[in-house]
Amino acid sequence: MEHGHFDMTYHLARLRNEAQTVRELEAVRDARKRLREFEADMDAHMPNRRKLQEFRHMARSLIEDHPTLTNMHNMWGKTRDDVA
Repeated sequence: MEHGHFDMTYHLARLRNEAQTVRELEAVRDARKRLREFEADMDAHMPNRRKLQEFRHMARSLIEDHPTLTNMHNMWGKTRDDVA
């Protein structure tokens, strides 16, 4: 028999500590499981590169071809071509 078995305060503190350790280990296992699941379908969570490139191309062509969004028109007496 250990001395701790006779000391009720020590024994209860030890049991609470063990229970806390078990809860923390369960939380770590759950986090690992969620991480494995996320890594398994990571591509589903990432944006599609092709769609991003299409949007970038569309936005760039819209801005460059739109007369009020570019400096191609005469603004403050100079055009983009005059500055370059």
